[in-house]
Amino acid sequence: MWAEVDAGHYDLNTCLREAIVVFKSFLIALPEDQLGAFQNAVREQSQFDEPASLLAPVFRHRRMTAIAGE
Repeated sequence: MWAEVDAGHYDLNTCLREAIVVFKSFLIALPEDQLGAFQNAVREQSQFDEPASLLAPVFRHRRMTAIAGE
């Protein structure tokens, strides 16, 4: 099972690294006069203004499920 977790971690890490390279390439290719508009769009979309009812924790405290072999 650990080999599968390790392989999944490797794949996920590789995808993340590739996404970072693509994003950096995008930022370099973005015309300078559009950089401010892009920055403002990112700031607007990263604002979190959901109602307080949605801020309730998704996970509740409970006992862990027993896993075979542990």
